Amino acid sequence: MILELIPALFIIRYKRFFADVLINGELVTSHTPNTGSMKTCLEKDDPCWVSPAENPERKLNITFDYQNRSTQSNSSLDSKNSL
Repeated sequence: MILELIPALFIIRYKRFFADVLINGELVTSHTPNTGSMKTCLEKDDPCWVSPAENPERKLNITFDYQNRSTQSNSSLDSKNSL
């Protein structure tokens, strides 16, 4: 499966599965498939990539897939996705 990736900026992660991101200046709440803490991986305004949900009936219609830190390469947040 090829993901339709949308560039965004990471804002904040909360409640384990939620992350707010900015897409074209609009604040959007996305689903985060990674259940780990990730406190050392994510910083406000980090570039990231999100994708539309496969299931149109899912509560959060955007998935937070990849992030990029200036000191790191791209990192997948979901083990089923590869770079």
